[in-house]
Amino acid sequence: MILLLVFTQREVAEKIANLPEIQEVHIIAGDWDMIAKVREKDVEGLGKAVLDKIREIKGVKETVSLIVFESVKETTFLYL
Repeated sequence: MILLLVFTQREVAEKIANLPEIQEVHIIAGDWDMIAKVREKDVEGLGKAVLDKIREIKGVKETVSLIVFESVKETTFLYL
């Protein structure tokens, strides 16, 4: 999850979305401003993506990383 300073959310979201490690970026409501799904081969790679890339983007104030232990369901199918 990502908390922003006073910057345009869409502008920061686009910068994050352009990083090769990023699979998804969502602008959200609530205490945090956006969620970015980062996929890396190991924790070291995740650390580099967050510390060296995401946190260096102008406008990013704070990040929280949550690591998935196991994916029970992951799909792009929408039942409408």
